[in-house]
Amino acid sequence: MYEFNLHFDDYDESGFLIKFGHKEHLEQIRNGKVRFTSLKTYQKIENKNIGDENEGIRTLLHQDGNLKITYCNPIIEGGSETDISNSIKSFKDFPDNNKYISCFSYLTQKTIVENDIISNILLTEPEWDYVLLILDTSNFITDILNILGPYNLRYGRVKYFDYSVNQINLDEFSKSKDFEKQKELRFSMIYNNQVDSKIIKINSDILEVNLGKAYLADIIPITDFQKCFTINKN
Repeated sequence: MYEFNLHFDDYDESGFLIKFGHKEHLEQIRNGKVRFTSLKTYQKIENKNIGDENEGIRTLLHQDGNLKITYCNPIIEGGSETDISNSIKSFKDFPDNNKYISCFSYLTQKTIVENDIISNILLTEPEWDYVLLILDTSNFITDILNILGPYNLRYGRVKYFDYSVNQINLDEFSKSKDFEKQKELRFSMIYNNQVDSKIIKINSDILEVNLGKAYLADIIPITDFQKCFTINKN
């Protein structure tokens, strides 16, 4: 039986990082080996709980019936314009970059009090049978920031938007409201094949960052995780 007595500095601004996955993968993170995956990889994953065809999108504009779109090619019909408005449902702009992300979720006092730690959607996903709770979250984040600072590192919570309406100024920290139950926090880096002893290129889509030490953390079966908390309000 797992039981935690956790201290929170505030209600929802800070807390602990958690990660869903297979036990052996989570053990690697606990030992300081964190994998980053290219944005393009998530666009190709068919599992809708994990993959997202709009991952990394910058602009999404829907055809509202008022937008006229024409096409012309000098070798087709003498270059005359063809109205293709009705065949275009939406425009999607994906920036061409070498961004890699590492995805976590967050545990705050608010998620515990409101019994909103894990959604039923996550409980049914076979890829997520265990949860890593990083008790040493502060040092874990600090070490990633220090090691990956030269790679334009950014981190923060994902913001969720209604993708059924037009959206602009999106980035890798933006996702559809369809994914908001994941309560995701991400690290993002730009990697252009720099040589670094702390970064191993697993393949063109995956990097492994070695933080050089293990962290205080626990790995718990996902079915038990939501049941094992008490709250210290002092």
